[in-house]
Amino acid sequence: MISFALGLAACAGNLATPPSREAELPSAIPAVADITPTRTPPTTTSIGGARPEVLALVRADLAARLGVSDAQIRLEAIEAVEWPDSGLGCPLPGAPYAQVLTPGFRIVLVAGTAAYEFHTDQTEAVVLCQDGQPVMPEFPVIPGEIDDGEPWMPVN
Repeated sequence: MISFALGLAACAGNLATPPSREAELPSAIPAVADITPTRTPPTTTSIGGARPEVLALVRADLAARLGVSDAQIRLEAIEAVEWPDSGLGCPLPGAPYAQVLTPGFRIVLVAGTAAYEFHTDQTEAVVLCQDGQPVMPEFPVIPGEIDDGEPWMPVN
């Protein structure tokens, strides 16, 4: 019992003076004010929450469909949307789509006097949507238009 009491007294003596934390730290640690962040902020800003790349895809799609320059197209409206699936709210009838909520945008562009509604995801999927149906791009050759005896295949 006496040795137990002596052991407690010895431990209590060690706890009375806590070790100095300054002695543990290396002297070469820079001050917080001297640390420069390595991450640079993005240089482009979003429009309505959409990245400029998404808007450029939509504008390029409409310009190609109409055969007009980008300068003849103006942004009318943009709205962030959470689509119910990967069909972006404008599914092709009978086509399978991933059943996941898909964040994206409803973008309305105007060329001349006509308005065009596009549905997108947040990266690169773009659909021209009219009356809830996708408007497919026109192929330069209509099947059956060329009768050369060869099977018709679309050209990329």
